[in-house]
Amino acid sequence: MVMVELTERDNDDEVRILKSVPEGEAVRRPGEDVGAGEKIFSAGSRLGPASIAMLAGVGRPQVYVVQRARVAILSTGDELVELGQELGPGQIFNSNSYALAAQVREASGEPLVLGIARDDAGDLEERLRDGLAADMVLTSGGVSVGDFDLVKSTLGDLGNEMHFWRVRMKPGKPMAFGTLQGRPVFGLPGNPVSTMVSFELFVRPALMKMQGVAGLHRPRIAAKLLHPLHKSPERRHYVRAVASFKDGEWTVNAVEAQGSNIIHSMVRANSLIVFPEFESDLEAGSQVQVLLLEGESALGAQPLPAAGPGSLVSPEAK
Repeated sequence: MVMVELTERDNDDEVRILKSVPEGEAVRRPGEDVGAGEKIFSAGSRLGPASIAMLAGVGRPQVYVVQRARVAILSTGDELVELGQELGPGQIFNSNSYALAAQVREASGEPLVLGIARDDAGDLEERLRDGLAADMVLTSGGVSVGDFDLVKSTLGDLGNEMHFWRVRMKPGKPMAFGTLQGRPVFGLPGNPVSTMVSFELFVRPALMKMQGVAGLHRPRIAAKLLHPLHKSPERRHYVRAVASFKDGEWTVNAVEAQGSNIIHSMVRANSLIVFPEFESDLEAGSQVQVLLLEGESALGAQPLPAAGPGSLVSPEAK
């Protein structure tokens, strides 16, 4: 077959072919894409744009899928203010609800945002009851020592069974998990970075499992660390970082401040360096395990030096 742009019309009855083409050129043969009886998708596959095109291409208007999980999201604390309202002394905007809703959507779930529960048992219980309409419940804030008493007692009054509270990791140590009337309940920390990292490590895999997805976890790679890191040995650290692949090698560089309140560090990062709990130092050039969060960060093309409040970079590297 000769493409029309390789021809000229001489008259109404004749066409001049300007270039010879091999036999079979531009011919799409049956079975060239997928053959008869060939499996296109396995159970647990996530359907993206190309998958939808493939289903349409083989004439399948309907397929069986798993229902998206509904996830109730509740922020707690008298210090929280909704967007559009005036900030008072000691108050902050409720960023966690928006971050968690976005993370739930990215994991194919449907967020049900319950707003802000004040530090009052009645208000907290009412909003948690609303959350029972969902398949999973997420709370943020109120899980630190002392603060957790109200959330724990209120959940207990509703029939929650607590399975664990606190994890040996940073950020995200004050995290709780239980089941409430058959629904998983995650009590996430109040600091925004801790909330997002805890979601990635605990909530997202559970959400994927509930929805029948085959691949539960983010990809992990081995990468060369570009600078030394130091920490105390008590907890595993998940260090926000920018990972890059060039000339057949992965490298990774920690972003600047690592404080659990610094949202900008999550904006910059596309990965998390796994700094083992019983180690204090990682040398420049060493191979480290890295959890990839996304293909690239918003500002990650030129990462800033890893310095500032909460930085883990060794002093001699600054």
